[in-house]
Amino acid sequence: MRALARIFVVMALLVVGSCSTGETSDPGPTRSAVPSNPDRDLGAVVAALSRIDPCALIDPARAKAPGFTVDKPSVQPAPSTCVVRGDQVGAVQVDLLTRFLGYDRWRGRERLIFGEAVGYLLQNGNCELVVPVSFGFAIRFEDRGVQPTKVKCGQLRAFAAAAVPLLAKPSATGPGRWDACSLLGRALGMEEPPYPQSLDRCEVTGKARLQLPYGVVPFDPKGHPERVTVAGRTAGLKSSGTECVLTMDQGPTGLRHPRPAFQQIVLAAPTCPEATKLATTVVELLRTPPPPSRVQAPLYFRPNEPEQAAPGGCAFVEFRTDFKDCEPYTSADRPKAAELHSKAQADPHVLCAIAVEPVRERFGDRLKPVVAGHRCHFLEGGGRLKVVISSSGDTLQPAPERALTIAGHPAEQSRGYADSHVFRIGLGKKSQLSIEYDFYTTREGPTPAPEDAAVLAKLESLVPAVVQQLN
Repeated sequence: MRALARIFVVMALLVVGSCSTGETSDPGPTRSAVPSNPDRDLGAVVAALSRIDPCALIDPARAKAPGFTVDKPSVQPAPSTCVVRGDQVGAVQVDLLTRFLGYDRWRGRERLIFGEAVGYLLQNGNCELVVPVSFGFAIRFEDRGVQPTKVKCGQLRAFAAAAVPLLAKPSATGPGRWDACSLLGRALGMEEPPYPQSLDRCEVTGKARLQLPYGVVPFDPKGHPERVTVAGRTAGLKSSGTECVLTMDQGPTGLRHPRPAFQQIVLAAPTCPEATKLATTVVELLRTPPPPSRVQAPLYFRPNEPEQAAPGGCAFVEFRTDFKDCEPYTSADRPKAAELHSKAQADPHVLCAIAVEPVRERFGDRLKPVVAGHRCHFLEGGGRLKVVISSSGDTLQPAPERALTIAGHPAEQSRGYADSHVFRIGLGKKSQLSIEYDFYTTREGPTPAPEDAAVLAKLESLVPAVVQQLN
């Protein structure tokens, strides 16, 4: 992640906002449920990906990445995976389909925009960049070389940026390739294909497992203790007692030399007769084009498109519960100080109401207000900037060494979780306000970059401005 230093300027909630005080609060307003965002048709996504040559996505001539010779041949171990090696060290690999869940977007990743496409960069010694294609899947670019991370990630950015135009309109003129789960699902007689692990691997637990690797040389069955003929070709069988694995060449890949010439099938089933029967069906299917399907275009998400089922800013909440526990802030009446906690117990949207104007005045539409966990969160994608507002039914008793006054109210400042700065503001008997503010800077050290210094200045004025809304 590009944030090398973390400066917590204000506010972290340490007291759970939903603590009961024994008081009866008015029932909150009835709010309409916010519908979740619909995901893309996974079949259309897979159909689009099956029409893409993975090696074209990491073409050094198109990417113009330093350290990669233009005419150096790529390596393709499977239909949806390709590797291109650098001149000295390092290699970039692309996989056309990998799992990428909603919360993975904010686990130390930097959100990038490549023209019209959204991507996420992870720098953790290695370098990984993903381009989401649905709520749960993405195209993954990866560099596992030994160069410094900054060098590797710079190369990866170049390859990903050059690949984006190829994802805008995947060719819909041809039938594309079969993917492993479509094949295995049909061979097993399933009405719907199983959920994919990748385009070239699929497993139905307890029934079968299918892989579709490429081979540079023809498959040699000599090392297999048992052989069988499948659709006119010799296959090798190996039984382990718990399963039987069948391996064979299905036919030529049709790729130009030096790319692999042979399409192989590796199929595992509980018994060898079952493996043979399923392999026969798979070979027959591979000799026919896949069924027609709608093709997703573009494959990438544009910056203003929802990338997760969670609506609005709820996509940015860092919690591992059902997103339905979160809802975007709509509107609420702003309470007075003495009634804040009782009102917030009935309707936590009032916590957003006291802060929405001060936050908007300083940050515009950068932060999205949502209600989750009986707190109000102002969030942005990537987690660099975060505000959390909450209340409790406790009477503030500030420690003398941490006591201060904010907008005419007694307050206390302390350190909280992850070394954040915590401000608790007393609003009378059995009523207390807590506010959290986290900010990740882009520069390590005590002196922030100029653009970060401007954000820090806005944060310094935000706490009293929020409290002032209650006066």
